[in-house]
Amino acid sequence: MSELNVSEKQDLRRHQKWDFLLAFFLIALALETLPLRSSLWLDETLTHWISSGTVEDVWRRTISFQGQSPLYYMVAWSVLKIFPGSDLAPHDLALRDLELRLLSVLCASGGVLLLYRYISLSVTLPFLLSYLVSIAFLSDVFQVLFLSARPYALAFMFAMASIVTLVIWTKEKKHTFLVLYLLTTLLTFYAHYLFSLVVLLHLRIVGTTKVFRSYLMVLPLLVIGAIPGFFQLLSLQQRAQVLSFAQKPTVMSFLQSFFPPALLIVFTVAVVLSIIWGGKVCKETLDKRLFYTALLWIFLPVFAFAGISVIGSTSLFTARYWSWQIGGIALLFSMIISAVTPVRAQRIAVMLLIIGMLFRLSVQTWRVEGWREAANTVLQENTLPVVLYSGLIEAEDPTFSLRNEGEAYLSAPLKRYGVTNLINSIGLRSIEDRERVFPAEEFFLVSILGRRGSRVAPESFIQLLKDDKRDVTLVSQSGTVSVYRVARNSGA
Repeated sequence: MSELNVSEKQDLRRHQKWDFLLAFFLIALALETLPLRSSLWLDETLTHWISSGTVEDVWRRTISFQGQSPLYYMVAWSVLKIFPGSDLAPHDLALRDLELRLLSVLCASGGVLLLYRYISLSVTLPFLLSYLVSIAFLSDVFQVLFLSARPYALAFMFAMASIVTLVIWTKEKKHTFLVLYLLTTLLTFYAHYLFSLVVLLHLRIVGTTKVFRSYLMVLPLLVIGAIPGFFQLLSLQQRAQVLSFAQKPTVMSFLQSFFPPALLIVFTVAVVLSIIWGGKVCKETLDKRLFYTALLWIFLPVFAFAGISVIGSTSLFTARYWSWQIGGIALLFSMIISAVTPVRAQRIAVMLLIIGMLFRLSVQTWRVEGWREAANTVLQENTLPVVLYSGLIEAEDPTFSLRNEGEAYLSAPLKRYGVTNLINSIGLRSIEDRERVFPAEEFFLVSILGRRGSRVAPESFIQLLKDDKRDVTLVSQSGTVSVYRVARNSGA
């Protein structure tokens, strides 16, 4: 870190309130630009189904159908109870979807604030919070975390809270922060089991401090607190193939996992231009211990999940599972910018990164899953039966729908939007028993395209129906979800 003189420190304090206002504006702009009011995507409809019953339903459905603890779904259940319907627009499902996503918006924003608290302990940078917000929204993974009614944002916030409380404890040695650390680390574990890998980063943070031995003494408390989750994790081994559909890592996907391409490009341009306009990087001001912590933060989760996916029978190589890595990227990039002198050059780099984030948000396009629009199409002719191909792996098992609530789980994408005449949820293997899954007379086929890695659009369904002398007409398409009308060929 470069040392600032008195006037520069006063200047930073004077502009801090503008930093918070600018950060708030950037988040508000992201709320307006990103598709927060779009239809829920497939897994989000499952979140709604799990969280919309009683407390007993939430626990049973989470244990039976999901790979996480009930913590997030209980919080989502609370949100649905607090906002049982909008007084302004009780029938506006777009607003109801936004209410469900609001939890992730708040948690992701809170996670960034906690990250700011941690980095500001070691790095002095003008408009640091706005800078961190820009870094976050230049990451596709963070955008998904911010947008999705899924457990990732909650786990991200608790992971950042565990790091902040741990660092403060190492500095102040107060038991209050130790208790908060234990609590937030356990909450990270129960928000999403795979986020517990952040404990390895904790070991790095305390490994060079005087409290390392004290930390090792309290680690058993974390293990004891995690015991209930371990029992669920053991049961999840039996359903590993169903719960994970990620592809094995390739060389290219592995290399691209360390830094989001858009963020890396914008950051590099910002640094280069700040140097061209009179800046200079003072390498000797970098804190080497913090620098190595940032590198470990970035590389550890990617190597860990790549190793697990290559060695194990199930691939877990999905960026959402290590989305807390963005904190390490933010720390590294903040340290590099803070090493640029003078402060004017730092401001140039920060402003260029913010401009890059604004530009990306303005040109970015999204391919949404239009389950809400598909449901509206089907509901216009509510007398016709509906067959659904959602891409859910469980639909490949013809006996899954016979399980307790199995059919309700498979039909969640459409029933969330009021479709009640659904007669079958099918998988790609269903063509082997087409007499059972396809009605004899006219019906709607609602299908998703291009999901689940190697799984492709079910052209086989369409071709099979045409071979059966059926007329297949595309009625509507919203994003990756299509609605077909299937009828007997009049000439057959």
